[in-house]
Amino acid sequence: MKLLKAGDFHKNEKYKGQVWTYRLPLLELKDIKDYFCADLHISESIDENGFEQIYERTGGRPLYVALVYDWLSNDVGTLSELLGMTDSFAAGLVGWVRRLEPNKKMTILYMAFAWRRMELSLLSDLLALPMDKVQKIVDEMVKFSFIKYREIEDGHFVINLHDEMRMLINEYVWPKEITEEMGKPYPLVLDWYKTIVNDPELFEGKNTPVNDRERALLSEDLYYRLKRSLPEGLKFYESRFATAVHYLDLAYCDMLNQEVVEFKNQLPQEERDKFDFRMALTAFRKEDYQRAGSIWHAFIRRPDVSPAQRATTLMQLVELDSYTGNPKEAILHAKEAEIAYLALIKTAKSASDRSLLKNQLGQLYNNWGFACRVSDNYKQALEYYKKALQIPGQSLQAKKHKARVLNNMGFIYYRLGDVERARTYVGRALNIRRDLNIPYELGLGFNTFGLIMEDGGRIPNAVDLFTKAYQSFEDAHSNRGKAMAQINLGRMQRFMNNYDEALNELTRAEKVLKKLYDQDNLITVLNEIGTTYREKQDWTNALKYLNESLVLSEKLGKRFQQTDTLDDIAVTYYKMATRSNEKDRGGYIEKAKNYANKSQKLAENDETDFFVAKADIVLGDLFYLEEEYTAAFKHYFEAASLMAKAWASRHKASGFYQRRYEESLDKMQERLHAFEREEGIEKTLTYVKRLLAKIEQLPPVEKVALSKMRKTLKATLETTKLAR
Repeated sequence: MKLLKAGDFHKNEKYKGQVWTYRLPLLELKDIKDYFCADLHISESIDENGFEQIYERTGGRPLYVALVYDWLSNDVGTLSELLGMTDSFAAGLVGWVRRLEPNKKMTILYMAFAWRRMELSLLSDLLALPMDKVQKIVDEMVKFSFIKYREIEDGHFVINLHDEMRMLINEYVWPKEITEEMGKPYPLVLDWYKTIVNDPELFEGKNTPVNDRERALLSEDLYYRLKRSLPEGLKFYESRFATAVHYLDLAYCDMLNQEVVEFKNQLPQEERDKFDFRMALTAFRKEDYQRAGSIWHAFIRRPDVSPAQRATTLMQLVELDSYTGNPKEAILHAKEAEIAYLALIKTAKSASDRSLLKNQLGQLYNNWGFACRVSDNYKQALEYYKKALQIPGQSLQAKKHKARVLNNMGFIYYRLGDVERARTYVGRALNIRRDLNIPYELGLGFNTFGLIMEDGGRIPNAVDLFTKAYQSFEDAHSNRGKAMAQINLGRMQRFMNNYDEALNELTRAEKVLKKLYDQDNLITVLNEIGTTYREKQDWTNALKYLNESLVLSEKLGKRFQQTDTLDDIAVTYYKMATRSNEKDRGGYIEKAKNYANKSQKLAENDETDFFVAKADIVLGDLFYLEEEYTAAFKHYFEAASLMAKAWASRHKASGFYQRRYEESLDKMQERLHAFEREEGIEKTLTYVKRLLAKIEQLPPVEKVALSKMRKTLKATLETTKLAR
């Protein structure tokens, strides 16, 4: 008969043991009688006084009552013997385990010792008995209320003690056994785990588990190693954790960390700091930035933290603070960390220590580059990324580091309009990442390559890559990664006029990014949501989200995104003007001009010629709407000229600027054709000739840069004349 469920009773009392504290409902006298009624032979042999004494001696504690029942119903002893105990009733009651046949007694003791996973094959090793005899022993023992026999995985059965019984056995029974006996199970248990895992590289931490069973076995093995010898156990912990975090197997990282928690107070301070750092690193990779930051910031405020630990913590804070919208603080940490690492490398006692420190310095430079990127300082970001690539190494960690740096450089080249170089760098990084097969790293590569495909107008390819990115981030359990992919997938849906689907992707990403406090990506998703509402002609929501994006970008000093959003707000007011009545149109046009001029001024100050040209296009549209054609074509001309010169200055090697140049020319052509319908052929010819004359007045070098525009306008002149 099994122990009654705690929830069946309502009277509560707190008990405290040496190791545990728990709260259980107590049994009343009537409950005890009802419990014993399951065996009439026993219940009828106990009179009222006997039940009262059982109640008094057990205090109504469910396990004690169940043990009395177990011992009596299995003829382990008599009621008078139980009630006659003069020493501790708990010790005496649990101590009756020693009355059992030796193999059964040792089965219970081993279950208390190797409680994490007592499979029958392990029990067979411990008892030194064949499996058929072990199975027979187990079949005879499952009748006891304190024993559980269950299937935990397909085909894998375990036999366990109830937790309270296990604690009592370890408190009262094991200490009275021969001291030598207490140490004997360790080698057998550890050998069993090694045999079951059956993978030396996995066991030594040179590889990471591929399924939950392997993770559980290795973390349980670690528990026994730590319990047997803390220094030796820590070596296994460090090697297994390093590989797990490399592959971003965060569930395994959590499991390993939890095994060490019980022993944390036994660790020297330096080892305790290393453990806390790993706890924070796990939290950070799980995107719990608040928890990671609280541990790491506390570290750098402590004067007693070792120099190496301080440097590593600062290096990680550079990445963390960049993610959470604090790039200025990140750069301050980076400067301090660089000084610390250079000093540590100089005084390193061994080649391996020096190599490790250099690798961490490379990670620092990569994180520093990211902080500069978040600050829109792309040229400085490239400088630090190049420094990061100078760190040698062919280890898996070094390859992962190299792939991430190459991917980051590719993204910068993409932002700078050098798409061909961006494609090469990101492609190289993706090849390395495919070999490493780390889902999160693959997600980053697919996401960046998708942006490049999008810029080249290859939308189906971009959608495929963004979808692969989302799937990889899902495999990596990265909500931040999935949100980044969703932003891009949402934009693709907008391009295909699927506005509801776009908003579904984008609003899901927004919720995640707000929760993670990822300010950089939040600015982007708010802009995308606003732009999608604009395309739906929902002006109220469009302006709401675009202004939220603008305020956040201004607050964080994100000038690139600020310029982009100012331009998007200008376009919104322009579109509102085209669909409004005469009364409201003028006000919308003035607002649009104001935002476009602000965008252009910022772009000119930052020398981001693409945004200068974008603002010219918007201003051209606004003046055209007002029928101020001279001003309108002036802005269209400026936009096309700027993109043409930018393309030429890169020796016509940048597809990005070539496409922007062609888009500007298309806009000019579109307006000239519309102008012909509205104002007639002669006026159109006049404006075409004026534009050609502007080109002819340019210096020879600039005239060459605008040769494509010149040819386009000449062709327009010829075809317009033919239309007379």
